[in-house]
Amino acid sequence: GDARNLDVLIERYGSKVKPPAELRRRREEAYGHVSATLHAPRVRALFLRLAMWIEGGAWRDRGRAGREITWLAERKLDQQWEKVRCRGESFSELDVDDLHRLRVDVKKLRYSAEFLSGLHAAKPACLQRNRFIAALKALQERLGELNDEQIEHPEASSEADEKGARARARRTGKLIKASHQVYQRASDDA
Repeated sequence: GDARNLDVLIERYGSKVKPPAELRRRREEAYGHVSATLHAPRVRALFLRLAMWIEGGAWRDRGRAGREITWLAERKLDQQWEKVRCRGESFSELDVDDLHRLRVDVKKLRYSAEFLSGLHAAKPACLQRNRFIAALKALQERLGELNDEQIEHPEASSEADEKGARARARRTGKLIKASHQVYQRASDDA
C-alpha cells in the first residue's frame, strides 16, 4: 500500500541524499495508519478466529486434511506460473496496468515458491528451486523498475526514449523466457 510505495520512493534517494520532508512526513503518516489498523480490535479478533480454526476447525476431520500437501502445492504453482506465462507472452503490448498485474502475479508466484520450498528437500530439486526463485526475483525487480519508469515517464518524448523502452521490453521478455526455462527444469526434476 501507501507505506510500501513511499518506502520505494525514499529508497531511491539513497543514503547520501535526504528525502524531502513532505515525503518523510507522508511515510510516517502511512505507517501510522498501518499500525492503527494492525492494533484494531477487529484484526485481533481475526487472528484469534484464524488460530482457533487452524487448531480445531472442522476441516481437520476431513479425509483430505491428512494428505500430503505436495500435490496441491505443485498444482497451485503450475496455475500461478501459467498466469505469468500467459501475460508475459504479450509483454510488448502490455500497458501500465497490465504490467502492474504481471508484476503482482510474479510476486505471488515467487512468495508461494519460497513458502513451499521446504516440500522438496532433495538436492537437485533444491538447486532448481533456488534458481527458479532467483529468476522470479530478478523478473519481479525488473518489472518493478519498468513500472516505476512508466509511471514517472508515461510517454516517450523522443526516438531515443522509444528505443530505450523497446530495449528494456526485450530484456524483460528474455527474463520471462529464462524464468520459464528454469521453471520447466524444476518441474521436470520434481
